[in-house]
Amino acid sequence: MQLGIRAIIGTTFAGIFNDNAANNGLLLISMEPEEVSTLSALAVDPTRNRLAIDLPAQMVLAANGTRFEFDISPLRKDALVRGLDAIGTTLDQADAIHAFEARHHATQPWLVPHTRLRSAANGVHLPWAANLRGQIQPGSSERRVHERLLI
Repeated sequence: MQLGIRAIIGTTFAGIFNDNAANNGLLLISMEPEEVSTLSALAVDPTRNRLAIDLPAQMVLAANGTRFEFDISPLRKDALVRGLDAIGTTLDQADAIHAFEARHHATQPWLVPHTRLRSAANGVHLPWAANLRGQIQPGSSERRVHERLLI
């Protein structure tokens, strides 16, 4: 990416390389060996070695007018077109995630604690601690740790 390389064309790519490329916004285009050979022959000729990649149309366009189609996952294509990384793709779904959480908590309220406890030491929310009250044997080391966490 630092060298301005935005896409690599080849016949196959290893799985981990493919994943790393996607995570870094690099487009990998897999083509048939014959198509790669044709593009390689065009690349060595300085008068015809320009290529254009039309990602929305999933097409590689050579300077001599030759066109090559390629396949790409719709999700990966959308992320590349919009310039999203994995976190950006997740944040793009924030409204749907929040709606799911609201429905999930509404239909399964026993999973959501009704009280929020704080650690006396650092003020960290411990929503799970409310569920431990009465479930730990008095005098046990777990009970002593638990009591220190409750306010």
